[in-house]
Amino acid sequence: MPSLSISDVTQAETNGGTTNFVFTVTQSPASPLTTTVNFATSNGTATAGSDYQPAAGTLTFAPLATTQTITVVVNGDTQFEPDENFFVTLTGATNASITKAVGTGTITNDDAAPATPSFSIDDVTKAEGDSGTTSFVFTVTQSVASPVTTAVSFATLNGTATLGSDYQPTTGTLIFAPGVTTQTITVLVNGDSDFEPDETFFVTLTGAINASTAKGVGIGTIKNDDPSLLAPVTPVLLINSVAVTEGNSGATNAQFTVTLSGFSSQTITVDYVTADGSATAPSDYDSQSGTLSFPPGTSTRTIDVAVKGDAIAEANETFFVNLLNPINANISVAQGTGTINDDDEIGFVQFSAPTASVAENGGAASLTVTRTGDTSGVTTVNFETADGTAVQKSDYTFNSGVVQFNPGENSKTIKVPIVDDAFVEGAETFKVALSNVSGNFAIGNPNQITVTINDNDSVPPSTNPIDGASFFVRQQYLDFLGREPDASGLAFWTNLITACGANAACIEGARVNVSAAFFLSIEYQETSGAVIRLQRAAFGKFSADPALRLTYQQFLRDTRQVGAGVIVGQPGFEALLEQNKQAYAEQIVTSPAFLARFPILPAADYVDAIIASTGLTVTAAERTAAITAFAAGGTLGRVAALRSMADSNTVRQAEMIPSFVLAEYFGYLRRNPTDAPDFNDVGYQFWLGKLTTFNGDFVKAELVKAFINSSEYRQRFGP
Repeated sequence: MPSLSISDVTQAETNGGTTNFVFTVTQSPASPLTTTVNFATSNGTATAGSDYQPAAGTLTFAPLATTQTITVVVNGDTQFEPDENFFVTLTGATNASITKAVGTGTITNDDAAPATPSFSIDDVTKAEGDSGTTSFVFTVTQSVASPVTTAVSFATLNGTATLGSDYQPTTGTLIFAPGVTTQTITVLVNGDSDFEPDETFFVTLTGAINASTAKGVGIGTIKNDDPSLLAPVTPVLLINSVAVTEGNSGATNAQFTVTLSGFSSQTITVDYVTADGSATAPSDYDSQSGTLSFPPGTSTRTIDVAVKGDAIAEANETFFVNLLNPINANISVAQGTGTINDDDEIGFVQFSAPTASVAENGGAASLTVTRTGDTSGVTTVNFETADGTAVQKSDYTFNSGVVQFNPGENSKTIKVPIVDDAFVEGAETFKVALSNVSGNFAIGNPNQITVTINDNDSVPPSTNPIDGASFFVRQQYLDFLGREPDASGLAFWTNLITACGANAACIEGARVNVSAAFFLSIEYQETSGAVIRLQRAAFGKFSADPALRLTYQQFLRDTRQVGAGVIVGQPGFEALLEQNKQAYAEQIVTSPAFLARFPILPAADYVDAIIASTGLTVTAAERTAAITAFAAGGTLGRVAALRSMADSNTVRQAEMIPSFVLAEYFGYLRRNPTDAPDFNDVGYQFWLGKLTTFNGDFVKAELVKAFINSSEYRQRFGP
């Protein structure tokens, strides 16, 4: 039966009139029958009527026709807005099935964002005068004329000048009508005939409405204009800087000293306040503020700041204590720096050596990862192999995952299976790198190891090792389950082949059945299969669609994560498998990509969005089960609903045949179907059509037989 799929369309909306979004519906293969399918638009973030014109109807494919189009008219505008989308959904196909039911129309914004006006206030410097008042006029400028009314509040604040005696307080709000770009603020400064240093006050802008603030503080400098032959000496205040070691718990006192230089017959006061640097309150220290008083004859005061101890290895951190608003004195050093010296040991995770070697017939490369430092807790680090002159297709088996050090452990081993091919090729190398370490640890040196595979072949091969039963079975474990075989499994599957004796037809049939059994096994279906189903439900990754399917590299990484440590049949495998699947699903649900695709929604809406992502029509019972799994929601509820839908019979059946064909490329050929030497999806689609024709019967379709007998597969190991 032919299948129908609909394309996605991405276009700019244009600034006026309308734009046609043309979706292509493809039928594959061509059918001798007339086929029909219904279509209808639905809202995404775009809204029918204002953003696009709704459309619905029926497409008819005449016999042998393979494409039809659906045109949706999108309305243009000149309004800046995020990219928006809508959907065209296929339903009710006759004489055909639907492979990809939802086409996404993405309307990309082509309008520039409007400039946001910002306020800036200038500085004013004038002489105070000997009496009366002098007007200090500050100009507030709006960066661009705004089409709407904007506003900003202002208030005066002491610097070295004092409110009341030196200037008169001023507060209020400036209103900028549409198109207005400047306003002024007048502050009256009191004149006197006393000799004194130049003084400053501030005019601050706050609470901008329909605008931002670029320069929010204007400085008013009152220039002294009174001469004196005996100018009085004004006392000055300064604060020191201190450094303390944080400790592992409790608090350590950081004591700052504020010193008054010069004598005064008046009481002097100054305010102080702490401020974050790289250290933050209250996690690293307790914030403080207050006023210090210096009666006549007093020259020092102290400020105590409690620094919090912790056991976290981190860089040294700083915070500040600032002096402000002095009375009867000036400030010469206004800021003291508090340095928190870390005393926690940072550990390192690294390879035990930068290089290692293994004989080609050695089975696996054993690589040691060590950690130094505090080993009392749990530490994890990621690892992954990478090709050098040795390649994962034929020389070794790709491996990635997480190494976990439990309390007290300082050494762990990574094993990378080696393939004993029959080629004379000399020594070859691949690399394994560490990344993403947890806890109070850093990646040490060496952070990667170069592994040399020493060739054990000296003459050109005359036979291919893949023809050997034991070699063939081990390779199925490596290629499909990503692990070395367990002894009982290796013996069981090998015996199924060797029991044929010299009967070539029996051997060929046994090899086909043994290999297919690995794809059909519980272990494959609940590790690799679970990855494929979850990716389809979460991100619409259909195995049958080359533009959407999971890539080989991501497939390997994700299946290693879900299958880590799992050997079906061994005690405790069920609990470990469930733990791995739940962790993988939580990783998906909390990812930015998933949150963007599925915002927080009520249970039914969330489940319906996941159903749409699968591109399938599920049963009412499956929908209800997913809504029930959602329960109270939150991350665990969203994970449970996603897993319920991914494990539904409808999704399992929809992916069974397409993922079987995909597994042939991923497992036997170790590549994407569209990689060299194919460069297109013709081969995959051929086998998908053939396996579908035989309703999944891989023997009648000759699917497995063709791949294990292909020159591309055999040339991985020998001639």
